[in-house]
Amino acid sequence: MNKLRKFDPRTHDEGLIRSLSRDLTVADSFERAPLTNFLEAEKQPVHRWFFVREGFSPRLVHQSVDELGLRAGGRVLDPFCGGGTTLLTSRERGLSSTGFDVNPLMAYVIAHQENY
Repeated sequence: MNKLRKFDPRTHDEGLIRSLSRDLTVADSFERAPLTNFLEAEKQPVHRWFFVREGFSPRLVHQSVDELGLRAGGRVLDPFCGGGTTLLTSRERGLSSTGFDVNPLMAYVIAHQENY
């Protein structure tokens, strides 16, 4: 028997939602909107060899790394690495990175960017 249930906003537990989100800060950042697609990445040699519709700009990763205060030697985990933008950009910054993807094609794409 499947014990997972679909989230229904009409029946969710307000206390649980508050508890899970109490340490989260959400801020709108409209200046990042142009970085949340693959248009900028497809102009860069390492990223453009394989188009990923759901991809995003390496500049978005650079800004996030700066915002989080990560320095060379730090670690990044990308559980949905797709085309590898986060992994490649982390490597450029001297960060250790690990990524996972359930799509075998994406795993192949990432594996062949190892020598970058």
